[in-house]
Amino acid sequence: MKIKKVVATLTVATVLFSSQLAHLWASPSSVGTINNGNKQYAPISTIVTQMGGQVQFNEADKTTTYTINGKKVIIDDKLSFAQIDGTYVPYETKTIGDWTIPVFRTPVSNGGNTYVPVDFLVSKVGLKLDVKDNQVAFEAVGDNNSTSTVATVNVPSTGGSQSSSNSGSTKSTGVVESNRPVSNPTKPSSGGNSNSGGTTTPSSGSGSGTTQPTKSPTYTGSDVKQKLYGLGFVDKNGGLTLNPYGANGGANYSQLGFTVGSGNRDMSLLIYQSSPEIDQKIKTALNWILPTKGGTLYGIIDNAGLQSQTVELDGRTVTIRVTSYGVALDFGPVK
Repeated sequence: MKIKKVVATLTVATVLFSSQLAHLWASPSSVGTINNGNKQYAPISTIVTQMGGQVQFNEADKTTTYTINGKKVIIDDKLSFAQIDGTYVPYETKTIGDWTIPVFRTPVSNGGNTYVPVDFLVSKVGLKLDVKDNQVAFEAVGDNNSTSTVATVNVPSTGGSQSSSNSGSTKSTGVVESNRPVSNPTKPSSGGNSNSGGTTTPSSGSGSGTTQPTKSPTYTGSDVKQKLYGLGFVDKNGGLTLNPYGANGGANYSQLGFTVGSGNRDMSLLIYQSSPEIDQKIKTALNWILPTKGGTLYGIIDNAGLQSQTVELDGRTVTIRVTSYGVALDFGPVK
């Protein structure tokens, strides 16, 4: 199969690449790694800054942007994939039969630093790294062997200038959402109150200063499709499927399905099975589609007496269809 040939080619290339990097240990700049799922993870901020790149933390959506080698890498610590130049890339994959599918594994927070797989930094970001005895070596720029500095940027959603401050080597990770936004903010879904259609986070202080609201994003069906790859979905029959045996798995093993629509149907989520793991992925997907009402919709469908119905949530018309094979959720475009 073509996929097997590609995997084999990448394996050979990685071996050759590692042998070419042996000279790094002659005068190394190195940092320690940690083991996660039998993979070596390294602190991306420290490596990027010491190799001459830039690191910027966005307070508004809790993401960090790493710019190096002409690439822009956006990481959300709670997601199992990164954005590289606008493309969603999983940190890890696994092979089942003839198919390679993403693994749902997020970055590791350790000592205030974000750790990602070393092979992700090498094969996807293009960094020249070599791992030896729980250390990763690289060529630093100048004598910069100090702890990395991350610029924190609070981006206002309505005018105003950006403010930044040095936050040292750590950044706040006190956000519990499993699906924090990584794209454009949504517009209000109705007139009147300027905060309608999204949530806001007012600035602290009293009297002086301005309020800088942070609104939830609006994802289209195509946006959600890209994000679902990070949950283990794979392409099948023009849509996506979540199946423990990949796209070759029989229909009776399918757990979830997803299709992108058009016109009055932006997207559809099909639910065939339920388990704690599957339910968590359903919740994550619903929160991407309905940034403030995902939990409300989950509460509606998590009901033994569920009946087909239509509801209005977050400016979308949601049609719930109870079928012989499960539950189908059809989402209209945001009004």
